[in-house]
Amino acid sequence: MIQVRGEAFDEGSNYAQVTRNATGRVETTMTVERLDDVREIRMRCTQTGTYARWLLTEAQGNTFVDVEFGMDPVGIGNRIFDAAVGRLYFRRWLDQSLAALQEVVEGD
Repeated sequence: MIQVRGEAFDEGSNYAQVTRNATGRVETTMTVERLDDVREIRMRCTQTGTYARWLLTEAQGNTFVDVEFGMDPVGIGNRIFDAAVGRLYFRRWLDQSLAALQEVVEGD
């Protein structure tokens, strides 16, 4: 992720997300589908169908993270991408996101 732009990040709002892939910079529109304070957020790309769901639960003085990344492919190109490399792509994205979250938490 390179940049995020938006006026609001509330449930139902859209924001722009700029990422870098093998072909260069790509700007997509993301929709916040669900937002429950700091416990749950679900976002979906309107162009590709890629989604991310984060669920945070406190228990015994710790925070547990349940994360789901995936795609409900929009269009044939995204169906092919998801079938060919989706599992690897989303696993890498998950690993990078959890590592970044851990860096932020440890930085406090």
